[in-house]
Amino acid sequence: MTSMVELYDDLVAKHDHSRKGFTDKHLPYHTYISYYDKEFEKYRKSVKLLEIGVWRGGSMLLWTKFFAKYKLEGLDINATTLDGFDFKDMMKDDKNVKWHLGYSSTDAEYCKNFKKGYFDVIVDDGAHDVHTQFETFKIYFDKLAKDGTYYIEDVLNDESMEELKQLISNHMLDGVTLDVYKGNIGRKDDLILKIQRK
Repeated sequence: MTSMVELYDDLVAKHDHSRKGFTDKHLPYHTYISYYDKEFEKYRKSVKLLEIGVWRGGSMLLWTKFFAKYKLEGLDINATTLDGFDFKDMMKDDKNVKWHLGYSSTDAEYCKNFKKGYFDVIVDDGAHDVHTQFETFKIYFDKLAKDGTYYIEDVLNDESMEELKQLISNHMLDGVTLDVYKGNIGRKDDLILKIQRK
């Protein structure tokens, strides 16, 4: 079966030879694609996934190639990219992909548009400050299925990770397990916090 890294390389070769505009989830920026390759394997046959902070939509396009069956939803505060180049256009006719553009991840009123307990996976790649990541978590965590997994990407550094873990633990009264993925490319923000209910 084709790995996520191989799918990523194929998409980059076809659509982004510079590797600068597809997604920052893989080298030279981050090491998340290799991590998600293993993490998402259990959902490979079928997934309901929300990504917060989709930028140009490159990672969403990757998810459409990785999962056999999928319901994908992407949220971003920006309705368009600054330079107008957008991978979201390649999925405009895919009825299994839905976009929520121009909305903040901390807009609790807009969050009501999402079904409680619906998503198997939520990936927060939105704003990278601890306050916003925590506020987004508080708003969206109940949209996650009981056995689902919530990922917060690009935690700024080890100190921010400890602060975020403490905020979430206090909020959930230790009702979750927290695991940290730390990349090995020398970037302080190559960090993901993985959150699951106990």
